[in-house]
Amino acid sequence: MNASIRPGDGIDGVVLGRARAEVVQAMGEPLSVRRDAETEILYYPGIEVFLSDGLVGMIVADLSFSGSTPDGTHTGMSWSDLTRTLGSLRWDEEQDLWQAVDGSRVWYRVVRPLTEFEEPLDPPYVPERYGVHDPEAFVGDIFVM
Repeated sequence: MNASIRPGDGIDGVVLGRARAEVVQAMGEPLSVRRDAETEILYYPGIEVFLSDGLVGMIVADLSFSGSTPDGTHTGMSWSDLTRTLGSLRWDEEQDLWQAVDGSRVWYRVVRPLTEFEEPLDPPYVPERYGVHDPEAFVGDIFVM
């Protein structure tokens, strides 16, 4: 894994607090862009960059991202490996995501495969909230904000 996720700082060539022009300079033109009244989202392979008032406020690494944090956490990592690496995690109600109890500025969306009784989703995974009980649960996305 050659790309990096830096807690509280950035992912790959994208840094929190930087202007849109700096993101484009570092990453090139995005594959696509989505805008609403308050947010602009730049889509790159494996990364989504959320801008508010023209500045990077959040970066998300998805399952296709091939990097890791300094401690080795990465998308696709099993819940059991994540807890073995980080120790305890807590459910962050405000962010609706998991976070290491040390308060590092990295959050995790933990998901599990659909059961045969659930409707297909896109992506085809179900978020695990408040408690993770499925042995097949894994890290679907990593957030830096």
